[in-house]
Amino acid sequence: MIVVSAIEVSGREAAIRAMRNPLKSWTKSDTAFDQTEAYIGINDLKLGMELISKGTSHCKFRRLITATFDVTAPEYWWKQFDTYKVGTVACSTSTMHTLLSRELHWDDFSAEYVKGNAGAFALNETIKVINELIRKRNLEAAIQLLPMSYLYTRTVSTNYEALANMYKQRNKHKLKEWRDFCDKLATDFPW
Repeated sequence: MIVVSAIEVSGREAAIRAMRNPLKSWTKSDTAFDQTEAYIGINDLKLGMELISKGTSHCKFRRLITATFDVTAPEYWWKQFDTYKVGTVACSTSTMHTLLSRELHWDDFSAEYVKGNAGAFALNETIKVINELIRKRNLEAAIQLLPMSYLYTRTVSTNYEALANMYKQRNKHKLKEWRDFCDKLATDFPW
């Protein structure tokens, strides 16, 4: 399970200006911006696609487009996401500060593949043990028993170059969470 929400994008206007800087071709820009939308013009789209096709040293303008968003995902997904540390900042929910605040339930875990089998029994028993540790205020033991399916939320700030790299490398990944994340990138992030 993965949820991407609260998407904010900025820097698109600066990125359009920047991609035209090398040849001083600002007068050819045909993108229109208003307070909430950007309408990319044919000339700017063509130039952007040309620069992207030439590789990362030519499409630097994507690094000027900043995306900030919230992601709720299991620990096993976050471990892979952490490979993308360049150009990425993340602030997460704190297990240290919140784990003892309430007992855990099924919806605190990404468990859609363990329902109805031996995994469901194992997760139920793990939740019971962790909840007993929570009642006893034994933070260290509760943390050590948290399964990789425990859900964390992070607010992430990155740029479009990093997101393009994630998409390229992960859109056909074995984990459904990666494919779902890439689908969200393709559909819900403004150009």
